Amino acid sequence: MAPATGPAKARILAVDDDERNLLAIGEVLAPVGEVVCVQSGEEALRALLKEDFAVILLDVLMPRLDGYETAGLIRQREQSRRTPIIFLTAINKEDAHMLRGYDAGAVDYVFKPFDPAMLRSKVAVFVELHEKTLEIQQKAAAEQRLLAQALQAQQEKLEAERALRSAQHAILSSLPVCFHARAAEPPFGASFVTEGVERLTGFPAERLTSDPGFGLSRVHPDDLPRVRQALLAAKAIGSYTCEFRWQCADGNYRIFLDQGVLSNGSDGQRPEILGTLLDVTERRELENQLLQSQRLDAIGKLTGGLAHDFNNLLAAILSGLGLLERHAEFDGQARQVLELTRRSAKQGAELVNRMLAFSRRQTLRPQAVRLAALGGTMNGLVAPVLGGLIRFDWLVDDTVWPAHVDAGQLELALMNLVSTRAMPCRPAAR
Repeated sequence: MAPATGPAKARILAVDDDERNLLAIGEVLAPVGEVVCVQSGEEALRALLKEDFAVILLDVLMPRLDGYETAGLIRQREQSRRTPIIFLTAINKEDAHMLRGYDAGAVDYVFKPFDPAMLRSKVAVFVELHEKTLEIQQKAAAEQRLLAQALQAQQEKLEAERALRSAQHAILSSLPVCFHARAAEPPFGASFVTEGVERLTGFPAERLTSDPGFGLSRVHPDDLPRVRQALLAAKAIGSYTCEFRWQCADGNYRIFLDQGVLSNGSDGQRPEILGTLLDVTERRELENQLLQSQRLDAIGKLTGGLAHDFNNLLAAILSGLGLLERHAEFDGQARQVLELTRRSAKQGAELVNRMLAFSRRQTLRPQAVRLAALGGTMNGLVAPVLGGLIRFDWLVDDTVWPAHVDAGQLELALMNLVSTRAMPCRPAAR
């Protein structure tokens, strides 16, 4: 396992054309920081282009670029403008030379031959200052990052809350239900209604909240007393449920299920009712259709039972007619009455078959029937009913297309029509 490494040591730039001075400076300042040694102003400027330094030790007298010129160039660069410069000199101890050095950007002077402890002490001050500055900058950068992260988190939270509110609004708008708050006292005016009420009623929410009596004014008059009673009872029992017809903006009545509970209200003093309004019109229509279907099914079962009993009676009548025909002699008129009776009995059997078909216990047998051919049959059926008081004419041309129908049921339907139309014309029985 590799040993943990501490923070990097501060770098110190030493500039002197005498290699012996550089060696001595390196030995003296090694405990303070990492010493980078160069022998000219040009090398110093190149080193400053590559990295930053905590302090610069700069010899005053050097060939080509001397210390003053090098310091001036160092101060022109933004990156090294504030780097402390300590001049090293052996001869220029006059005030004029020192003032020139300070004008060039020097912060201190060290005279050769230098005292190692003094040099180390002066450099250590600037190194420590540099390290503290870096520490402050790092802390400021960390705090800036934390602040940016906090701002980003706050922004994300606000966006999430905004998205949540938008989703809630979309969900409430898509639900077939409206949420509302209304006063617990007459006229039970609405103080809050969700926007979904416009989809249910055609009226905007402001229409119901601006007029306290508007909601009850649209209730069907027959349902209004029951609604008022339910709302009044809510204050006593703490909740209510009522179903009523309500006239929407298009003038049609819809059936609404209104449910709610009693609350202390937003001010904690005046109670109010918090509830939901649900459109149950289609549900009630489906329930009515189901009820009607159950009734028809019950009627079909009853019809099937009656048809079975009628079949037994008609079978006995037809059997009796057959026995009479075999054991008795009939003249022409009696024979005609017998045939008509048999025909009526058979017609009754067809009626029973129709009842069985209605009760879904017998299959219909539709076929192509020529209507012109029914004239003789119909005349024989309706003549006894009309009693000779009304003449029956079957005026159907042979060119009329055949009808796809059950022949027996068509005859029964025509018989019913003729009987219904003929009854008012018959004289009263004596």
